[in-house]
Amino acid sequence: MKLCSFILFLMMSSISYVFAADKPLKAVVLAEEPWGFYDESGGMDGVTVSYFKRLSKFLDEPIEVVLVPRQRLLRGMKKGTYDLTITFQDYLPEEFATPLEPTIMLDKMLVGLKGVDIKSREDIEGLRLAIVRGASTGSWIDQNKLVKKIETANFTEALWLLKKGRVDVITGTEQVIHASLPKVGMTSEDIGAPYFLSCKHVAASNQIHHKTYYLGNWFAQKRWL
Repeated sequence: MKLCSFILFLMMSSISYVFAADKPLKAVVLAEEPWGFYDESGGMDGVTVSYFKRLSKFLDEPIEVVLVPRQRLLRGMKKGTYDLTITFQDYLPEEFATPLEPTIMLDKMLVGLKGVDIKSREDIEGLRLAIVRGASTGSWIDQNKLVKKIETANFTEALWLLKKGRVDVITGTEQVIHASLPKVGMTSEDIGAPYFLSCKHVAASNQIHHKTYYLGNWFAQKRWL
C-alpha cells in the first residue's frame, strides 16, 4: 500500500496577473461536499469556502465566492471568468493558471465495496474504475489500459455506480468519499479498506485582473496559515 499525500494549491489565472482596483476578486469553488455547498440556512459552507473567507480577511480585500460544477470551474478559469480557485495542480496547465500556495494536504485512494481487497498493482488491473470526468488518479493508473475507466458527471454518480455493482472501484480523497456516502444511502461499513495511490499536488489557482499588487508577492512575503 502506497501512501499518497495530495496537496491542494491556491492558483492564480495566467490570463492577467494584476487586479482591477474597482472589482473584488472572484473565487470559484467546486460545488461538492466537503469543498463547497449550501447549508440548511442557504449559506455557503465547506473547506474551500472557509479558506477563501480567511484569505479575504488576511488580504483585507473582498473575495466573491461562486459555487459551480467541476467542468464550469475549469472552463471559467481558462477563460478568465474567475480569479482564484483551489484544485489539483495538474487540472489547470500553467498557461491558464499559476500555482501560488500549497493549501490542503490530502490522501487520494482507490476504494471498492466491502470484500474487495486491493494490495498491489496486479489487483487493480482488470478492474472497472469510476472517475469524475476531467479528473485523474495522479498515478500510473491514468495511462494503464488494463484498468477500464468509466467517466461520471460527479463523485456521487461514481459512488452510486459502485453501490449498484456497475464498477469495481472509485477514486477520491477520504474527505470526499465520506462526505458523499450518505447521499447514496451508504456508510463507511459498506466500503472496503482503501488502497493509497502515489502522490499528487492540489493547488489553489488565481486568475488576476488589474490590481496594484500581485497575490504571489503576498504569499512570498507573508505566511498566514
